[in-house]
Amino acid sequence: SAGTGHSLGGEALNAGPLLSLYYDNIISVKDVIQAIEKAPNAEFITKRSQSVNYLASKGYIDRRDFIREMVEGKKCNPLASCAVYDAISAGKGDLVSPDVYDEKLAVYRGEGGVGTKFVGDLNGFLAVKVGAFLALVFCLIIDFGFIAKAGIEGFLS
Repeated sequence: SAGTGHSLGGEALNAGPLLSLYYDNIISVKDVIQAIEKAPNAEFITKRSQSVNYLASKGYIDRRDFIREMVEGKKCNPLASCAVYDAISAGKGDLVSPDVYDEKLAVYRGEGGVGTKFVGDLNGFLAVKVGAFLALVFCLIIDFGFIAKAGIEGFLS
């Protein structure tokens, strides 16, 4: 589970209010820095991939493969590892292009861990998730309106 595992402790990651709404546990800055530093390159993950996904077999990084390598192989905090993957993926699914993966990791490492680019990417991920949720709620309200209208028209006729 993402909320379990050893933590290095220390200061909590401050990336805005959406962070505490999406992740139910506090993410340590030290844990995120460790995950960024220890994250293997795309080629390493691809070679050790256990995914049966077609794109993963073509070199894309699968979320489950990344988390497994980080938690079992690199002994990183699972929640921090999830946050790093979420920032890299930008909320666009469980597969990431190996080029995007390596480029974003290089930028994060260049910032020294939790810099503005990482926080911006993580907030971008969270904005995509919130936007999708709000779109779903909007569609459900519209559907409810259609159902109510049909029910009222059926009752009155």
